[in-house]
Amino acid sequence: MAARAALAAKRTGAVARGTSGDMGPLDRLLAIPMWVRLAVGALVLLALLGGGGYWLYTALDPLYPQELWKYFRPAPPLAGGSLLYRDLDGQLFIAPASDPKAGRRLLDAEAAAGSHEIVRDAAALPDKRHVAYYASEKREGQAEQDVLKVVTLDGALVRRVPVLSTGEAIRPSIFTSTSGRYVALTNRERSLVYYLDVAGEGGLVAGTLDAAPERMLWNRNADLSTAHSPGQQPYAASPDGKLRAQLRAGRRRAPECEEARCEAGQELIVGSGTVASSGQQPAVLYGAFTSFSADGWGPIPAQPAQRLYGRLVWAPDGSQLIFSTLDGDTSNSYAIGTDGRTAPRLLLESAEALDWLP
Repeated sequence: MAARAALAAKRTGAVARGTSGDMGPLDRLLAIPMWVRLAVGALVLLALLGGGGYWLYTALDPLYPQELWKYFRPAPPLAGGSLLYRDLDGQLFIAPASDPKAGRRLLDAEAAAGSHEIVRDAAALPDKRHVAYYASEKREGQAEQDVLKVVTLDGALVRRVPVLSTGEAIRPSIFTSTSGRYVALTNRERSLVYYLDVAGEGGLVAGTLDAAPERMLWNRNADLSTAHSPGQQPYAASPDGKLRAQLRAGRRRAPECEEARCEAGQELIVGSGTVASSGQQPAVLYGAFTSFSADGWGPIPAQPAQRLYGRLVWAPDGSQLIFSTLDGDTSNSYAIGTDGRTAPRLLLESAEALDWLP
């Protein structure tokens, strides 16, 4: 009996060993603890989703005028101060930066009843109490004439100087001195400068760029199409002078378009304004295709054809920039953070920002 029991036990062990050795893949998988299977499955799913998302991003990213993720950044909180802007009818307004729609008309109040003004450009003087503006003025029974005016923030007229007295075509772009005592205009060729002493009684006096009566803020804000002097790149310097903002040609490819004009783009960049840091790469704040237009799809943002134009305006604390876009006949102004971490915030519809007062 003992011999038979030993033989039976030996056979049972052999069968057990044979069963374990004959386990299939499914049996081995089921033998793995449940928590291990779930963890491995989650890792595989995460890798598939991450890889798919990265592939989609790399496929779409070059098709937009800036990195795709920048379209989904939060808009910056509005800085303080007041905005100086003009609407599409050429009327000048001043409004709180936190509520641009609450603007009030700013003009020569005494002349308003007897004339119609179309404002071409305006700048706040550094004393924070006056505004200089260039306007085409039409009075009943008289020919239209261009004038340079200085008014208080309440619209009281301080100076009115006809631009025709220079005897040549003048660019409607206003520059101020560091103290605000002098206002300057240039001729169309930018070869001559005409200075106005706001505190004096005379008119415009011809001079040159390098012989100003006082240090001028030539790059306080920027005309994005034309620099103040020939041969220079237009740029706007930050209030502390450490940064400069300007435009450059875009480097991305418009989707579904084989024509070169569709790929024409612009980039708003901010870089160091000091010589010591001039080798640093600038930050791209915003990009736009100037000719291409698309509707967007699903979560992908639309990218209308836009042209960055007009004034580039710094916030008094240097934390934000205002830039204007032109889409057909419509002009809008946007604020964007200069740290490259925010998306544009629409400030003004059908209007162009000209200056930002503290």
